[in-house]
Amino acid sequence: MHHKRIKRRTFLKVSAAAGIAGGAGIFLFNDHIDHFLQTSLKNTIDFKSLPDLQDTGKKLYPINLDHEKRIHPGDLPIYSGSSADTLALTRYYPQLAYSRNNPAKIQIINIHHQDFPNLHTRLTNRAVVHDSVFPFIDIPQRFIVPWAPLFAKWTPIKTLKHQLFATLKEQVVYVKDEGSDSVALFGNKARKYEFSFPFCLQTGAKFLVTFGSLSSNHCVFTALTAACAQLGKCFNGNDPKVLVNLYPQRFYPHIIHKLKYLLALGTGIRFLPNDMEVAYSILANQTREKFSQDDDLAYCEPGGSNPLTTLSHVNAIFEVNEQIADGSSVLHEPPDFIYAPLGSGGTCMGLVLGCHLLGWKTKVVGTTSQDKSLWTRTLVFGNPTRPFLVQNAARLLRKTIDLFAFLELPGSAMSRLDPDTILKKHFCFDNNTWKPAYGIPSDRTSAVIDQFSDGRKLTLDATFSGKSFTTLLDHIQDGRLAGKKVLFWNTHQRFDFMAHKKIKDTDLSLLPVELQDYLTQNELS
Repeated sequence: MHHKRIKRRTFLKVSAAAGIAGGAGIFLFNDHIDHFLQTSLKNTIDFKSLPDLQDTGKKLYPINLDHEKRIHPGDLPIYSGSSADTLALTRYYPQLAYSRNNPAKIQIINIHHQDFPNLHTRLTNRAVVHDSVFPFIDIPQRFIVPWAPLFAKWTPIKTLKHQLFATLKEQVVYVKDEGSDSVALFGNKARKYEFSFPFCLQTGAKFLVTFGSLSSNHCVFTALTAACAQLGKCFNGNDPKVLVNLYPQRFYPHIIHKLKYLLALGTGIRFLPNDMEVAYSILANQTREKFSQDDDLAYCEPGGSNPLTTLSHVNAIFEVNEQIADGSSVLHEPPDFIYAPLGSGGTCMGLVLGCHLLGWKTKVVGTTSQDKSLWTRTLVFGNPTRPFLVQNAARLLRKTIDLFAFLELPGSAMSRLDPDTILKKHFCFDNNTWKPAYGIPSDRTSAVIDQFSDGRKLTLDATFSGKSFTTLLDHIQDGRLAGKKVLFWNTHQRFDFMAHKKIKDTDLSLLPVELQDYLTQNELS
């Protein structure tokens, strides 16, 4: 049966009208709304005709940067993983660790393992259970999760000593340092890509499509992983080319640096000027990922968080547990509170689930990086009262718990995987400190960043870690953390990319014309 194809602009108008008409009823079935929309679009979207889903024989999101001016493997310091690298998760749950004699249902394998070249050819290229595990072709009900070490573990835990604390009830704060001065690909984002890139390569994708704001760390580090990590050789192929869809945010100068990083890394760039274009393109990519038989393109969610990548921060809290247990950390027992930024949700929800699985009483305090209107909250989640990122994180936790239930791991905590109970016990949030805007710090946060960055005691950024640390200081000052053990999860990667000549000298005239115009208008305003 032939299905009539609709033009994108027509679809946008119809979608807007349908959204307004149906918004009031979304609350009743919001758990099914994504599937409903994707199924509706399955036979109406011509995937190949979309700008971000053209025939892969064409050059997508073209960039004309000369080959010799681009960043290549070896230009930036990158960790070289080996088969000796292991996960704390597999040490805690040995049945998850791959071995030839392990009969467990699901196993995680380091892609540098000597068995992997043969093993990955025995797996399907279609993952199951929230796109997380690959079934064997020849062994029923057996599954593999490929994993790639991208930086050296453990990251250190330090005691933060600062003269300001002398006036704040002599509070001691511990810092989990997820940044590096010497290695380009490191820490918070790299943890996610240790799972997402092997996933993408196992599907056979040639292009990885993702989304982010103009200053997106996710887009930058996705491009860096593709350009420099050389994971494709473990799959007897090449790493995928990264295609990013960027959308507007309030302008600040650091945006220019991020765009130079992307250009120098050879990233394909498209600019989406408004929320409707972004929503349509994301939905189209999600639909293609689920229904299209074209395996050349893989879709990665904004921020890089999904149930599979959330495993990386469950693993991270297990690392902290190992550091406490073997006495290598200045922190000698589980903290009462962990403060962390809340963006796409993977970091906070991984830490929350990890605390539950370990039986800790720790509460994770997430500082949101932005929020959406009441209408958007209602349209997406059916609930106008809860912050957008908090609802998004809760949905991610539910899906991650589905994945953990499928793993069939032992322990009493596994029998109590109720997301609402876990969130109530292990999570709270601050939805005020992110203001005045995403990526723009308040005067208070700017002062905190300057004060604590003095002498590089603690390097913070204006979008995520600086605002999270401001929340922590406010809570110390109002007395709620007196006598408590507090761990600050510093997600900021402080490597100086602009020190590299190829990045510093990159010409922004290579950006899409629409994006150049947008930057010019905002720089002048």
